[in-house]
Amino acid sequence: MQLNRPQAEILHKMLSHWESSGLLSAEKTQELKSSYTVRSFDWKMMARYCFIIAILLGVAGVVATFADRGLIRFFQSLVDRIYNAPNFILAVLCAVISAVFYYFGEKNKQAQPSRIFTNEGFILLGATFTAFTAANLAAMAGTGDIYYITVFLIASLLYLALSLKFKNALLWLFTLISFTVWLGVVTGVLTHWKAYFLGMNFPVRYILIGLILMAVFWRTRKFSWWKGFYPISHFYSLLLLFTALWASSVFGNTASFERWSATSQWHFWPWALLSTGAAVVATYLGSQKHLLQLRSFGIAFLFLNIYTRCFEYFWDSVPKAIFFIALAVSFWLIGRRAEKIWHLDLNEKRGLENQKPDKEGA
Repeated sequence: MQLNRPQAEILHKMLSHWESSGLLSAEKTQELKSSYTVRSFDWKMMARYCFIIAILLGVAGVVATFADRGLIRFFQSLVDRIYNAPNFILAVLCAVISAVFYYFGEKNKQAQPSRIFTNEGFILLGATFTAFTAANLAAMAGTGDIYYITVFLIASLLYLALSLKFKNALLWLFTLISFTVWLGVVTGVLTHWKAYFLGMNFPVRYILIGLILMAVFWRTRKFSWWKGFYPISHFYSLLLLFTALWASSVFGNTASFERWSATSQWHFWPWALLSTGAAVVATYLGSQKHLLQLRSFGIAFLFLNIYTRCFEYFWDSVPKAIFFIALAVSFWLIGRRAEKIWHLDLNEKRGLENQKPDKEGA
């Protein structure tokens, strides 16, 4: 049981008084005192909300600024000058700005490593201007397909170099995102943006890409220089794979949106079975091997697949009132089950904590 500090102090004094009065034994008093904890203030959550509020207020400040007509004319002229500047000059300007953000982010990280949100905020701003740098450099190569291939390739290389230099997981995540988008663009350009690449549409392609990334990351997980990047890499590959599996369960391997719209969803049941089966296997292996992240992905996408199938197969045939009531009951049952599991885990944890003094005394 969790209590706030005043409540805990009152209860502590009462138990001590009852012990001194002979109403409680020392063992019972200690048992009762160990049955509650003092609820601490969640400063981490407060910091997160403060940064979110700061961003929202900053947006409001920008909106208020542009409500001033004099400032509007000033910014319009400034934007025109910047927009008409050569791409090389813009790339250099964005690179300098991103370098400033990276510098302050790393400097603050070394001086005050506990300020995670502030430090990562600087890194995120630096990563944003790195993307602008890549966009302006790619614009020098041309337009159309060459631009899209170049921009994501340059972004991948820049983020890769920066993530290795700063040993930063956030920058490595941007590397992975840029690289996987680049792979999609390359397969699209090679087929002149037709539906299939080696017989696969985009969702099915990313199933293959996700599997390859998972295999590579798993094989290299024990490398010493790689350990800091492995958790985010494993998370990203799982997210990419299961998202692609879920998208394939909805769209199958169809060539176009028009063809998909004209096809009954029952024709995609093999893909739905594949996606649901993968979620079941992930849940089972994660539970058996004590792989929490794999189990969490399996459970999340298992429920996502189940509810997606409900909408696909029963939305048109079942009265809406019954449909939503059935969904509400299912969520209520899941919540009941989750609550029981939570209480079992909590009681087990308390039991282990209560056994610690006995073991120490023995």
